Amino acid sequence: MKLFEGIRIENGQIVFDFKSDLPTDVIPLKFQKINKSLSTRQGTRIYFAYKYNESANPEEIAKVRQAIKMLDYSTISESDLKLMISKSINNFLSISDNSFDVIVTPKSSGGLANKIAQAFKDKLGSNVLIATDSIVKASVNNIQIDPEKLKKMSPGQIQNINKVIQSATKDGSFKMKSVPIPMRRTIIDFMKFDNSASREIFNRIAQGSVLLIDDIYTGGSTFNEMSRLINLQSSNPLTGFVFLLSK
Repeated sequence: MKLFEGIRIENGQIVFDFKSDLPTDVIPLKFQKINKSLSTRQGTRIYFAYKYNESANPEEIAKVRQAIKMLDYSTISESDLKLMISKSINNFLSISDNSFDVIVTPKSSGGLANKIAQAFKDKLGSNVLIATDSIVKASVNNIQIDPEKLKKMSPGQIQNINKVIQSATKDGSFKMKSVPIPMRRTIIDFMKFDNSASREIFNRIAQGSVLLIDDIYTGGSTFNEMSRLINLQSSNPLTGFVFLLSK
């Protein structure tokens, strides 16, 4: 499946063209390699859907970027952006695993990431959870062991559980990757969370498949930090979806 749409500015207006690309497009899509396969960065498989035209006018790039990120429907067409998102998701699902348990998005000032996440949920099904990176950080950083559950165990079992927990937290924060696979479900059962939502999110990250979404990837600092954090807790390889690569 090829993506043919391009975005340009004509007479001061942002135009989505779904038929042809021009050399002057701010975001040209035709014949690009980035959206035909997944890349691997720091152990995370990442799909890049779109990329700026590096030779485009910087002022036009800034205008298009701002309008898309902030969902400024006074300057862009909502239906065109929806179609752009849908095409990129369909292409991503055609070349990757389409089974995900939780979608993680950055806590962004714009609404683009949330719109992309909801579009994924609509395609993947209502059972998929959506969580922001701040919720994920809170569910990971606030992990405690429930003392009431430990009281019900034998001294030998308590000693074994404490030994595993100490090993997983020796660097100061809990790392599920340090827990032996046969013990992971048991350890999760003994964890104490602030609320049921945090528990469910952690369960899915630790035992399921995670899709990490970034709307606009610039330096990648936010994405890379979340990728590092999730990879420490997840049993499965992490997959990333980047809507727009800026460099």
